[in-house]
Amino acid sequence: GPRPEVGTTVAGQGDDERRWQLMRTHTAMHVLCGVMWRQWKRVVTGGNMDTLSGRMDFEVDQLPEGFGAEVEALCNAEIAADRPIEVSFIPRADAVLDRELIRTKVSLVPESVPEIRVVDIVGLDRQADGGTHVSNTKEVGRIKVIGHESKGRINKRLRITIEDAYQISLALLKKREAKGEVLVGKKIGVTSKPVQNMLGVHQPDFGFLTDKMHISREEKMSISTELIQPR
Repeated sequence: GPRPEVGTTVAGQGDDERRWQLMRTHTAMHVLCGVMWRQWKRVVTGGNMDTLSGRMDFEVDQLPEGFGAEVEALCNAEIAADRPIEVSFIPRADAVLDRELIRTKVSLVPESVPEIRVVDIVGLDRQADGGTHVSNTKEVGRIKVIGHESKGRINKRLRITIEDAYQISLALLKKREAKGEVLVGKKIGVTSKPVQNMLGVHQPDFGFLTDKMHISREEKMSISTELIQPR
């Protein structure tokens, strides 16, 4: 329609599902950035993202064979670590002096900005950022490195997607917690390399354990009603 006149009252509605997917993707990009910086001290030279997919360019001359699988495994290990995500603000003069905060090859912080917003994936990645994020890495889902390519002599691009498998697991956990169950631990599977190769995956998977799943030595359990596939 026609452009509204200045002063016209308008109403809008946000797309919550799209926003949530972008939040998950944005945090995933920071996880990737954090892994690349921590493991190899590589700065970002470019990037872009959409809902549940993104790309990030790094200052790297060569990518060895198996690099994508290694990065994918490291990223998903950080997601599984349930790292909280915190936001704080610091003076610009302090931020520009901290190389750990400015991860891009060229600082993109305008001179006119007096205070810098800092997003901290606690224990992994802390950098200047103005976007929205989830509150914990476990809300991201599973990162999959779907490709990498050369964008110049010292620029290499990694492409990722975000999968929903762990989001489903998290939703089931929230239903259990709503019924009064308490999260007490996690289980891990597919730890054998031959099994991973057979299934076409690059890292173990994990699931949540609640207090209702704990059976003491003295308790009795009905195999036919309590277990899905007893063996």
